[in-house]
Amino acid sequence: MDEKTGLMNKTRLIAVLGLFLLAGFMTMSIVGYYVSKANIREAVVNHELPLASDNIHSEIQRILLPPLNISETMANSVFLRDWMLRGEEDVDKITDYLNKIQSKQGMTSAFLASEQTRNYYSHKGLRNQIDPEGEDVWYARCREAKTDFEINADIDMHVSNRLTLFINYRVYDYEGHFIGVAGVAERIETIEALIHHFKMQYRKTIYFANPDGRVAYYTGEDVDPLSKPMLAEYMGSERLANRVLAQPAAQLEYNRDGRDLLLNARYLPELGWYLLVEEDVGESTAHLKRILAADLSVCIILTVLALAVVYLAVQQYQRKLLGQHQQVVQMAEELESRNRELEQLHHEKDEFMKIVVHDLKTPLSGMIGMARLIREEADLSVIRNLAERCEETGDDMIALIQDLLNLKSLESAALPPSEPVNINDVLDAVWADCEAHARSKAIRMSKDIGFDPVMIRGSAAWAQSILGNLVSNAVKFSPEGSAVNVRVVPSVSAVRIWVEDQGPGILPKEQRLLFQQFSRLSSRPTGGERSNGLGLYIVKTMTEKLGGRVGVESEPGAGSRFWVEFPLG
Repeated sequence: MDEKTGLMNKTRLIAVLGLFLLAGFMTMSIVGYYVSKANIREAVVNHELPLASDNIHSEIQRILLPPLNISETMANSVFLRDWMLRGEEDVDKITDYLNKIQSKQGMTSAFLASEQTRNYYSHKGLRNQIDPEGEDVWYARCREAKTDFEINADIDMHVSNRLTLFINYRVYDYEGHFIGVAGVAERIETIEALIHHFKMQYRKTIYFANPDGRVAYYTGEDVDPLSKPMLAEYMGSERLANRVLAQPAAQLEYNRDGRDLLLNARYLPELGWYLLVEEDVGESTAHLKRILAADLSVCIILTVLALAVVYLAVQQYQRKLLGQHQQVVQMAEELESRNRELEQLHHEKDEFMKIVVHDLKTPLSGMIGMARLIREEADLSVIRNLAERCEETGDDMIALIQDLLNLKSLESAALPPSEPVNINDVLDAVWADCEAHARSKAIRMSKDIGFDPVMIRGSAAWAQSILGNLVSNAVKFSPEGSAVNVRVVPSVSAVRIWVEDQGPGILPKEQRLLFQQFSRLSSRPTGGERSNGLGLYIVKTMTEKLGGRVGVESEPGAGSRFWVEFPLG
């Protein structure tokens, strides 16, 4: 999977997960909003509105029943009835009567309206003539009313010229004929304070309606309380208004001016009014919209946080997968490299077998040929010469076999035990092995090893094999009559042994092949000696396993200077 495809898949995963999370959160929030809205509506309809209506009814009874009882007492008063039937003589008597009621009961006003004379009396005396067809339509309503009393909110133009609540009670003579209206007036502030209190407490709209369908008193801010519109006009539906007025109690839900409203209505028989308590559903659930907006904001934030966490997790997982993929690729490359190495080793093994077979077959063929000559030759000097050549050929074969054994030992065995090794003693042993070969070619051998012993840690046998190979090669590739010199140069932490010859030197392009297996160079031994190409490879391998280094400095025609360096022990 390439990086572009991985990025697209990761982006698609995060987008789909984000949509699911956001849809889930929003669904929960919206469902919760509508469930809460339904619960609030149910609570308003079944509990809040009835409770507010009950409390308002109780308080109105407490405030209005006393003046209603006073008005009823006045209408049934024998004194007031007799005074009216005797022709309404002596105005001072009725004035005194009304004044006592007003002052003792704490009313705003006490009044009497006569059907016979159309006089209007108050606690301050005869005020004026009533005009049922004009300003005093309240009198006409009372006269035609089917109930004994009427409660009316109006301007008291006869006393205070302020909005006043009038309790109008019909007065009858002893035969039951209508003879006038008596009653008291109470300032509307008391009712207004009560209604305002409940309006603020319950956050409801409260108003009253007469049984004839006219709004008697309204507490809203958009309607004049004295305008007395018809209930059907106010509600915007005559059908709903008739439904309210047709039963003693009703609960409605309707829409007015684009607002969803809940209404609780009940008839108050002691007042003769309908009490209507109304609540705007939008206002009661406005806080739910704010909560919904907050919930949606929180949903978005949580979704973003969740997506961030998922993004980081996917990023980390993808990084882990990428690391594992890189490891697999690296392992594959390593396996491929190992395969190439194995193929190279297989090839080298084949070459090795060819060389070994060739290097063993040639001397064996020579030895067989010389053995046949010895068998047929009678001259002892010739036989001796052939025997010496057979011996030399056998030594070469033994040297080759020993190199092969050393090579096998180096590749499969562990390091020999480490011990203190005296380089001077090792060179003495090497000298003894190579001196006869050097004399046979008239080569002068010299060594500069100083007087103090030089100690390293390692294997004496390996050190002898390393230095023996270098000195033997120097003698093998040096011409007759030349010189081979060995120098030991110690330093603070290591010792370097130089082996210098006066041979043909080594070409620069061949120097990098010197320490490889079976390397064949253009330079050949000067005395007809054999070279199998393993000696310097064994030297390098042993030296590195002992923690040392090996190298060469050479120019064609100027001889070679091999060096080997060991850490001091």
